Amino acid sequence: MDAVHETAKVVDRKRYLILGMVLAALSCLWIVGCPATTHSVLNPGEKVDAEGLKMEAVEVEALVAKLEVAQADLQKKQEMRLKAVEMIGAAGQAIVAGQFTPAAGVSAGITLAALFLGAGAIADKKRTDAVLKKKNGET
Repeated sequence: MDAVHETAKVVDRKRYLILGMVLAALSCLWIVGCPATTHSVLNPGEKVDAEGLKMEAVEVEALVAKLEVAQADLQKKQEMRLKAVEMIGAAGQAIVAGQFTPAAGVSAGITLAALFLGAGAIADKKRTDAVLKKKNGET
């Protein structure tokens, strides 16, 4: 019983020192045991650590690359539409002005046919690629 009383007296005299040691030990455990996390960029409800954030950065870069490809595809389609409209408009002006010749009509028809055939070939290639990716299990 005497050792318990002595320990109680030491704790009573050194209570703030002991409290500081306990807090220091808990802080060390917290620093070592709990990794730093932040809110996910892609999934705001989740928290990620540094490795998870790096993985999200890779996903974002891949998404940006896909967006650039999609933007280029849209640009090509817009250019094809403008070219078709210009050709049809030029043919219409030539007909109205009386300058439309059979040779010009054949040339415009061949160019329009090539434009539409090229667009169809591109669409078929994309559809085939999508089917093959699905068949092979790619995303």
